[in-house]
Amino acid sequence: MINLKSFVLLSLCAFMLFQCKSEDPNASKTLPSKEINPSLSKENYNKNKSSSTASKYITDVIKVAMKEDTSDDKKRQLLTDAINVAEESKSTNLRGSLLNTYVRTLGPSDDPSKVLELANILKGANPDAADILLFGYSKLNVSADEKSKALGMMATSFTDPVARIKQLRDAINSDPSKFSVNEANARTYVDACEAYAMSMPDAADTPLNLFNAAEVAKSIKSYNKSFALFDWLMEKYPNDPKAPTGLFLKGFILENELNNDNGAKVYYEEFIEKYPNHDLADDVEFLLANLGKSDEEILKMIEAKKQQ
Repeated sequence: MINLKSFVLLSLCAFMLFQCKSEDPNASKTLPSKEINPSLSKENYNKNKSSSTASKYITDVIKVAMKEDTSDDKKRQLLTDAINVAEESKSTNLRGSLLNTYVRTLGPSDDPSKVLELANILKGANPDAADILLFGYSKLNVSADEKSKALGMMATSFTDPVARIKQLRDAINSDPSKFSVNEANARTYVDACEAYAMSMPDAADTPLNLFNAAEVAKSIKSYNKSFALFDWLMEKYPNDPKAPTGLFLKGFILENELNNDNGAKVYYEEFIEKYPNHDLADDVEFLLANLGKSDEEILKMIEAKKQQ
């Protein structure tokens, strides 16, 4: 039996500096992916050292480093080598993307200096995210002098990052733009949540911050970012109660925002396979059975069922 109330509620669901790479949300997962070989793009870079060849090499490294089946040793080697290339090519943006990937995939404790480097890159354009990284760095296994130095670098002094995240979230609704939220404040909030998750991955509220940030990114139509955050939640915190909803919303975005029924079908089927007893399972079954149908067709079908 269709839970119509739940279905209706779900139907109403509503350069960030942190460039976490993700698949294109408007592409179907069923399409075969080309094997990526960073060594080939590195060879090309060595033959022709330019910003474009450096960018290609670094993009390939990030894609491989983000794969679940890449070992930590391989990630560490690839990312360290690529960071050196970014420094050689004098590209701060590329170095920031690599540092982001390093800290996110290997954790802040693997090399705390990477957290500090990333904060230094962000502090001019994104002080809130930089401050949260600096606060997180101060909680790592670094010397007292390093902790004091990091806290002294913060643009704003706060001792409670949870309260700061809440302040940033509350600011989303002030002076709304075309998205019915304040777009600039929304982006600041999303970046801050990413900084929190990277520098304090074991905090109890990190999974919820990732989920909330993904929904805020969705609200301003930053779908690649939303997908990356949902993926982060599902990969790092698969047992969190919000993980199934993240998987569902990926399909929902593809179907309703990007008109990609084939892509949505893959995620809906994955949801049913993984979570057959979840509260959303009936709704996902309904959406799966009615992919491609217009709202009018669905409403007529519901009315017909009522009369049976």
